[in-house]
Order: sequence, then structure tokens, then C-alpha cells
Amino acid sequence: MDKRTLVNIIRFVALLAIQILLLNNIVLFGYYQPYLYVLAILLLPEEMSKAMVMMIAFLTGFFVDIFSGTYGIHAFASVLMAFVRPIVLGELVPFDGYDKYKDFLPGHYGMKWFLKYSLWTVAIHHLALIVLEAFSFANLGLLFSQWFVDVLLTESLLLLTIFATSRNQ
Repeated sequence: MDKRTLVNIIRFVALLAIQILLLNNIVLFGYYQPYLYVLAILLLPEEMSKAMVMMIAFLTGFFVDIFSGTYGIHAFASVLMAFVRPIVLGELVPFDGYDKYKDFLPGHYGMKWFLKYSLWTVAIHHLALIVLEAFSFANLGLLFSQWFVDVLLTESLLLLTIFATSRNQ
């Protein structure tokens, strides 16, 4: 097992543990919740097969569902995120292409690139999550505000986590 695989496994376990043990218990104003576990999917290597990325995304969402009692909505949203990930990466490909030895971190491809990548994928993930959770468009304003605030909370937490962990390296 190479170092990069080990880092991804440790990241996967740590992010799931933080989500399940801490963040699942934090709901701001009764509606808003950050989902840090999506970072595990965002940072998977580009050369990893699409099937493997989708399997990891499913397992990630499945574990969150088990401990949240949400009956598959996180698994669905995570698989959808993994499905659109190559499309988003294809639209954002740098001039000289992706380096298979670099992670998708702001320090490697730039903050502007990372924000575009993470915002698109997280926004799609959260849209699926919120629509499936509500299973209705009856209160569209509340759904939109929940989606918007959840995306902002998650993005803020992603960036905070990335910068906090990169300072220790």
C-alpha cells in the first residue's frame, strides 16, 4: 500500500468519524447542517476509476445514513456527487492537465480552481440531499435557503479543515 492510499484511508475514516460523532449532532437554527464528509470524495485521486470513486462515495454516504437514520439520502447524494465529479473536473482542467501525483487541494491547483470545483460538486450534493429529505417543493423558499446556507457552511468547514490540516504538514 502506497502513502497516498494510506492518506486517503485515514482521511476517509477521520472525516466519517467527525461527521458521525460531532457534526450530525449540530443543527443550526433547526435547519442548517454542514457535511464535512464530502471532502473525502472531493479529494480522491483523479486517476482512480469512476466505478471505484462511486463505490467509495456510496459507502461514505451509506455510513452517514446508518448513523443518521436517513434511509439512503446521503448515499444517493454522494453517488450523484461522484457521478458529476468527472464532468466538473473536465470543465476545470488546468492548461497543463492534472498531475496524477497531486491531490485536489487549493495549494496544488489554486484557490480559485478549488472553489469552483468544490462549490459545484457540493452544491449538487446538497441539492439532492435537501430535495430528497423534504420530498416536496411545497416550501421552495425554505428549501432554497437551507440549500444555500448548507452549501456555505460546508464550504467554510471544508476550507477551514484544509487549511488547519495543511499547516501541520
